[in-house]
Amino acid sequence: MEKEQLLLVIFHLPIVPLNSMSLFKRLQNLRFTFIEKKYLFLLLIIIVVIVFVGVLWMIFFKRSSISVEQHQLLQAQQDIESAVILCDKTENPESCKGQTIKRVATKIGTASLCQSLEGDFFYNCIWQVAIESKNPDACLYLSDVTDIQNCQNAVYWKQAMDSSYDLYICEKILDTTIYNRCVEVVSKAIARTSGCEGTGIDPLWCEKQNAYNIVIASQDITNCLSLDPAYYELCEETILTQLSTKNFDQDEDGLTLFKETAIGTSDREEDTDQDGLSDQEEVEIYFTNPLEKDTDEDGYEDGQEVQAGYNPNGDGTL
Repeated sequence: MEKEQLLLVIFHLPIVPLNSMSLFKRLQNLRFTFIEKKYLFLLLIIIVVIVFVGVLWMIFFKRSSISVEQHQLLQAQQDIESAVILCDKTENPESCKGQTIKRVATKIGTASLCQSLEGDFFYNCIWQVAIESKNPDACLYLSDVTDIQNCQNAVYWKQAMDSSYDLYICEKILDTTIYNRCVEVVSKAIARTSGCEGTGIDPLWCEKQNAYNIVIASQDITNCLSLDPAYYELCEETILTQLSTKNFDQDEDGLTLFKETAIGTSDREEDTDQDGLSDQEEVEIYFTNPLEKDTDEDGYEDGQEVQAGYNPNGDGTL
């Protein structure tokens, strides 16, 4: 194209010899086009270099990540092999081996390590890894579809409870009972911190909760006397905790006062509903209602069912 423009200018020289201004403008435009193309070419080279460096970095980073994961897995396998040798010298080698592998697999969040186990040891190992790592994909190592769904429901419950209370996560739970419980717990938690609007919670409960929130915000323990009697002790404990430590757990059941306040359980009683399961066991392990002795309403208390090996949150065994 540049050669054609130049020939066009030269061709017209005899025709307009006195029009020097016209010739100057044509040569100027030709020069501008050449410079513009030169800069575009340089820009293209820069972009290609940046993309090339980016690809190299991604490849290096990915290899580094894989290398770290492989190292962790190799180290875990070596730890298991060493522990299994010691387990063979115990009274119950299989139980020792099962507990060891479950502990190591949970530590690094790798469910594949559980595959060397069988029966209940394998099942419990997968559940433990999936829940502790909050990874629903770990449940896919189970063979039974129902077991996979139950495992993933437990993982989503854990995610919902540990993610500043997100109702969207509750929607992933397929079990109706657990889903409804998740929505109830999360909605009340949201209402306690952000207000009741849009949560579908009973207006009377919201009114009492709003009054409670105002008193808590004041951090004046004498204001607790103005609340509904059911809120007084909790109000007193909460304010005292705010003035001391955020991780206060008076009944030492594994649930902080903040979480027990959100759920509605007591931080003075390890087992609020007195059903034989601690509040922590009900909320984080069996996903039962810590405020009801018989969550599935089958005539047996939750603690009795767990002790007998039955599911306290529905039909079937644990």
